[in-house]
Amino acid sequence: MNRIIFFVLLILFAVSCESKKIAEEKKPAETNKTAESLAQIESKGLDLFLNPEIGKEYVFESLMNQKIMQKLDTVSNETKVFQSIVYSLKPVWKDTATLRFQAKFLEIEQKITSPMISVNASTKKQSQQPTPLDLFYSALKGKTLEFIIGRRGENLSLIGF
Repeated sequence: MNRIIFFVLLILFAVSCESKKIAEEKKPAETNKTAESLAQIESKGLDLFLNPEIGKEYVFESLMNQKIMQKLDTVSNETKVFQSIVYSLKPVWKDTATLRFQAKFLEIEQKITSPMISVNASTKKQSQQPTPLDLFYSALKGKTLEFIIGRRGENLSLIGF
């Protein structure tokens, strides 16, 4: 009786292994490629690098919106900060290891509000009585600077205005 049970279990085991092998073979090739790609990424890591089109202008907007709460003993203070910088990056040249970009400031806006101070500076509209910060941001608007970075984005050199 034990021999029969052992034999039946052996046959079931062999059949289940064979059916698993058939199922693996019937998987679409794309699924197998995906599994191979994932295995390759896990073993070697993912290699990302910059490859922009020379002469094309890329426009970005950097937004910062903060709410800062400060408390010292019984005195509380809340400061709100909003900053928007619109700038463009234009690749000038590239080689196998480095990229040279030309950056231009297009628009700058900043608002700081707290119980003790209120600052508004913007290049969108000209103020009748510009603050030093308005003058500084207006001086930056439209100006360009150049810099060199590595293919993976590391800063190498700032050329200047």
